[in-house]
Amino acid sequence: MRKYKKHILWFSITVFVVVNLVLVLFDKEEKIDRVSFVHSWTNSHEADLVEMLYKPGVIDVAGEEHIYFDTTSGVFQEFMVQEGDMVTSGEPLFSYEVQSYYETEVNLNQQVSQVEGELAAIQSAITQMEMFQIPEGATGTPSDVTLNEEELEIKFPQNTVEAELLRQQYLIEKENELSQKTAELQSLEAQLMELQSSGNVITVNSPFDGRISEIKDSLEDPVITIQDTTLQVDGEFTEEERTKVEAGLATQMEINELPIALEGTINEVSDHPKEVGLESASVYPFSVSIAEEDPEVLEALLPGYHAEIGIIMEEALSATTLFEDSIFTNHVWKLHTNGQLMKSPIETGLHVDEQVEVVQGVEVGDVVANQPSSQFRHEATFITPIQVKELSKSSFTWNQWARSFVTGILSR
Repeated sequence: MRKYKKHILWFSITVFVVVNLVLVLFDKEEKIDRVSFVHSWTNSHEADLVEMLYKPGVIDVAGEEHIYFDTTSGVFQEFMVQEGDMVTSGEPLFSYEVQSYYETEVNLNQQVSQVEGELAAIQSAITQMEMFQIPEGATGTPSDVTLNEEELEIKFPQNTVEAELLRQQYLIEKENELSQKTAELQSLEAQLMELQSSGNVITVNSPFDGRISEIKDSLEDPVITIQDTTLQVDGEFTEEERTKVEAGLATQMEINELPIALEGTINEVSDHPKEVGLESASVYPFSVSIAEEDPEVLEALLPGYHAEIGIIMEEALSATTLFEDSIFTNHVWKLHTNGQLMKSPIETGLHVDEQVEVVQGVEVGDVVANQPSSQFRHEATFITPIQVKELSKSSFTWNQWARSFVTGILSR
């Protein structure tokens, strides 16, 4: 008898399971209430996502200037500086005695006129760029704009930030040119005044600030080389990296042997490789300007120090972010407060490491399911495992547990 009852019990259980499976399989209109088990979930959060490209670099001088002496213009007298000396604009470098007063005076006047014209052109370009307003298109993004200034043509990108960055970079370059040309004009005017005063002797002053790195007693040009006091960080890009990087990108740098962190901007990326070879990979030099004003920090930096350059390729600040294991082919499973699991389409943006920017479809604080994805069904009631670690004595009081339990039974 017991054996007979046992067979009946097992038969009943089997029939029950099979009937329920059949009902679920043929429930085309989803009239049967389904439950999704959510084992783990997470909250969307706010984060700053930054995609970086890391390259080694070395500190070097930003450039050097050369001073020339035309031996046909006169007889050299003496150098007034030595190698290693620091000079400022207007400081005397060397003197010579002219051979022809009138010829030298005419030549200096011509040079003064030429530099004055170049100064006027630079100042005009700066004024036009300062007055230029990046136009906004109908969609809220700037249109492509071509700015013609004599032989200069600038095409602004559509991105507002990139266009403004390009404008600021252009102004900085022109201000530097203006400063150099002004110093050159002052040097020429000083030579002209001295010639007119003495009649036959000219002292050549430095048009630049810097350090005297080389003097040629043989008077072979350039007779003096002046290294810029401004430092920069140099590096090299591979062919693939060169296609992705342009001037103007912000950088973060760390000096290997010093506890110094610096910020900067890529100011130049070469269009030509260091060497061209059919069997060798090409590398493209680039330089980074150092945005540091603390004199103590700048004094600690020396040419030759190595650095790690972090180039900010793309960034999304204060972005709504999810970990990649919460995203399923451009959608997420939201755990709504009404107890339903909802399949929600999303639009993603920047992807950095395991974090993904969510541009649309998720707000900060939304709860989304992680796994097991095989249990997830749209608009299904979801259940989650008990969080034992979060249980306390108060969890088992009537108000906190029993009432919710009875309410759940009655609602079913």
